[in-house]
Amino acid sequence: MNCLHICNDFSYSKVHRNLYVKLDKLNITQTVYNPIRKNSDTKSNTIDYIEKQAKTINSTPLKKMHRYFFRKKIIFLFNDLNNKINLNNIDLVHATTLFSDGAVALKIHNKYNKPFIVAVRGTDLSVFLRLRPDLVFIVREILEKASKIVFMSNSIQDNFLNHYLIKHKKNSIEKKSIIIYNGIDNFWIKNQTTIKKEKPFKVTYVGRFLPTKNIPNLINAMLMLKKEGVKCELNIIGNQGEDENKVKLLAKENNNWINFIGPIKEKSKLLQLYRENHIFAMPSTSETFGLVYIEALSQGLPVLYNIGQGIDGVFNTLIGEKCNGNSVSDIKESLKNIINNYQKYNISTIDFNTFNWDKIARRYKNIYLECIQLNIKK
Repeated sequence: MNCLHICNDFSYSKVHRNLYVKLDKLNITQTVYNPIRKNSDTKSNTIDYIEKQAKTINSTPLKKMHRYFFRKKIIFLFNDLNNKINLNNIDLVHATTLFSDGAVALKIHNKYNKPFIVAVRGTDLSVFLRLRPDLVFIVREILEKASKIVFMSNSIQDNFLNHYLIKHKKNSIEKKSIIIYNGIDNFWIKNQTTIKKEKPFKVTYVGRFLPTKNIPNLINAMLMLKKEGVKCELNIIGNQGEDENKVKLLAKENNNWINFIGPIKEKSKLLQLYRENHIFAMPSTSETFGLVYIEALSQGLPVLYNIGQGIDGVFNTLIGEKCNGNSVSDIKESLKNIINNYQKYNISTIDFNTFNWDKIARRYKNIYLECIQLNIKK
């Protein structure tokens, strides 16, 4: 089986690499097409493939104008890809986003009759559907012709199917929709631990400092808790993002209870820091899934997360509290609930093998085979 991945986020995310490494072990020949910008780091996610014909191909760098002219970007990428590989030899296309990658997959399908599956991510909803409603006709054709539509979480699926530009097609989309969660490194699955017994007061955040993560709101919510006499401290792990300087300034102004740690690459050190804390908080208002929630849960930390985002709806058991990340008072109340009811969270009942990459890769392989067979029968 020859699978073409169109992955415009490949240089910036380990998620896709983790999947491709596992698929490589299942005798799937993969071509990973990586649309890059002028300053993209093309060496951060290299793969030593087992399959001899597998390869990663970087695009000719996109130009600045392609940020604004979507259709020109898609034509540019399609022509670039068409010049670099023989698309007749591809059995299936896996597009990792609905808009940017899905539109290229659609052009391949229309010209070469190749089946494709497409994933819907948080940015498809929070950026493209919100800011580019003019592209809705392209998206509807992608959804109509895709063999399968993959959602990374229950919340993404619910939000997407009920979007005002999409909901009139809800029934037809739902029939070929599947939810496949992202996985976590086996390191976390092998090193699970349970919820702590002591009185909770240490809160941690791990990630980039993007505006959607609402870290300043989290800090202000904890300031309100402290004014109410609630003992708490915040340990911040991460770097980069538009809010980095703002977060650093707030941490400096409140250094008696905020510990700004910075980025941590070593999993063993990150594990130790998770275990030294009691609660994980990321009130992100735009989250496809949020693997850090699962990492934190594996280390016995109840989580604070945003309503209708990320892991909302993933678990049938109580694993933390949801909040409105744009509301400081709501974050405060949700944190207070976790602190006051700490022992009621049922983290020990979670089956973390659900997030095992080997298991997820086998599921994708079965979906690929099904889509190829359906396309042959047409």
